Amino acid sequence: MSDATTALKNASSALNGTVDTSKLQAEVDKADSLKKSVQYTNAVQDKKSAYDTALAAAESTLADAKNAQSTNNPEQKQQAVNDALQQLQTAAAALNGVDIADLQAEIALENSVKESVKYVYDTAEKQQTYNKALQDAKELISKLADPAGKGVEVAAKSQADRQALVNTALKSLKNAKDALNGVNKTVLQAEVDDDSHFSKSFAYLLGEAPDLDVYKKALAEAKRVLADPNATQAQVDAALKDLQAAKNSITNKYNGAGTGNIGSGSGTGNAGTGNAGTGTGAGAGNA
Repeated sequence: MSDATTALKNASSALNGTVDTSKLQAEVDKADSLKKSVQYTNAVQDKKSAYDTALAAAESTLADAKNAQSTNNPEQKQQAVNDALQQLQTAAAALNGVDIADLQAEIALENSVKESVKYVYDTAEKQQTYNKALQDAKELISKLADPAGKGVEVAAKSQADRQALVNTALKSLKNAKDALNGVNKTVLQAEVDDDSHFSKSFAYLLGEAPDLDVYKKALAEAKRVLADPNATQAQVDAALKDLQAAKNSITNKYNGAGTGNIGSGSGTGNAGTGNAGTGTGAGAGNA
């Protein structure tokens, strides 16, 4: 229905002694849900106050329009209703509260992110990118919370523009976090470095050819992974597991062989003791 048609309908109603309050009533009925939304709860205080004032005026206007004892005639009542509707709609549209819950939750991950392997072992450049996005997000939240101070410029923006700022900050922070892909190669590097010692050990020098081949292949793969800047933590862990397993296989077989030789020597000693015992018995018989 056009504004002209609405005005004509209102004028006709006023002439007939009735007042059309349906649109104003519908706008007032939205107040409960609107006041529970972030658009209202996170709006700057002056805009919330303006809405509250317009809402109170609308409710008072509705009451007067329905009051048969009112001193205002139907035409005056209709004009008051129309004005109250426009003011309430304008105040509602000016509410500029934004949803910052997701951004606050992402900011709260700071400690866990900075303590993670992906952050600690990543490049300084990617760490700085995350730190910058985090700082920008914190500053935006701070500005939204201080509309009369450092956030006065942000407070003047529309609800849509303010929400866009929040959404952009959230996206930047999440992208910076997801880009972190540092890998802890410390233990694998130490295991590879130990090869200079292990390859000179008796366990290695006396190792069987198949076991040595497995070890050499695992060592080569470990070195390749260490040199790969794009290696994942899973690849590093797998290379470490294979290298340690190959080394342990050689070491365990060497230790096992040593234990077996000692056992053989003990057996020979026992046999010698047995012979000595038999000889003593024969001597006693002669006596």
